[in-house]
Amino acid sequence: MELLQLRYFYKIAHSKTLTQAADELCISQSSLSRMIARLEDEFEMNFFDRRGRNISLNKNGEIFLHYCTQILNSVDDMREELIDFKNRTDMTVSVGFYSMSSLLIDIIGKFRRSYPNVQIRILQHYHEDDSLSSLDLIVNSAIPGNEPENSTVLLREDILLAVPKNFNLGGVLHLEEVADIPLASLVRGRSIRDITEAYMKKSGVKQNIAIETDSPVTLRRIIKDGQGAAFFPEKTWKLEDSSLVDFVKIQPPCERSVYVRWNRPYYKGSAAVLFYNFLREYFKE
Repeated sequence: MELLQLRYFYKIAHSKTLTQAADELCISQSSLSRMIARLEDEFEMNFFDRRGRNISLNKNGEIFLHYCTQILNSVDDMREELIDFKNRTDMTVSVGFYSMSSLLIDIIGKFRRSYPNVQIRILQHYHEDDSLSSLDLIVNSAIPGNEPENSTVLLREDILLAVPKNFNLGGVLHLEEVADIPLASLVRGRSIRDITEAYMKKSGVKQNIAIETDSPVTLRRIIKDGQGAAFFPEKTWKLEDSSLVDFVKIQPPCERSVYVRWNRPYYKGSAAVLFYNFLREYFKE
C-alpha cells in the first residue's frame, strides 16, 4: 500500500463517479480503476459498490476511509511542520516568565551553553495573559494544588518574610504577628501577592501594606533600606546579597508551586520542547 493509493482512494470516496475523480486527479479512468483493484486485492475485499458509472463506499470502504483520513491528515501535519522547521534560519522559543525572575539569568545562561543555536524570547508581565498567543510556554506560580491544566510543577517552596535586620523579629513568627508589621508588596496581579493575600485572608488576617510597587527590584531595595518587610519565596534570594536582610519563617507555613505550562498545546515547536525539557531538568538539580 502506497501513500498515493490512499490519496486516490480518498478522492474517489468523496466523488460521485469514478470519471469525476479521475478528472480531478488528472489521470485516466482506467489507471484509477487499476489502482483501486490493486488496493482491494491487497486487502482481499471490496471497498466500493458499483452501479454502472456510479460508485459508492460499502461498509468495508467506510472503515478504510476512516483510517485513511487519519493517515493523510497526520502526513499533511508532518509535512507542514517539517517545512516550517526547514525554512527557519534559527530555532526560537517564546516564554512568558512570570515567576522565578531571580533565576532567569542563570537559566538562560545554562540553556544557551547547551543549545547555542536556539533564540530565546522572554516576556515578563504583571499578569499572565492568555491572549499572548505567540508564547510557547508560560512559567508562573500558584497555590499548591491550584495549578492550571496542561502544567508541570517544577518546584514547591516556602514563602518567607524578608525583613530588615534592624527589625529584630527573630526566626519564626505566627501569622497574627505579621498584621502589625508594615509590609512592602508587589501590586495585585503578581502571583506572589495573590498567593500571600489568599493565604492571610484564609486565616482571617489582614495585611498591613504600607508600600506597593510594580518592580521586584524596587521591592528588594525597600527591604534592604529598612522601610518595610515583604513576602519572598525562599529561593528568590538565592543569588542575592542578603547581608542586610533576615528571613523569618511564618507559622502556619505559606507555600507556592512554580509550574511551566504549554500556552499552545496544539503546537509544540522543536525549540520549545528543548526549553521545556531543560526547565524540568534544571529544577531537579
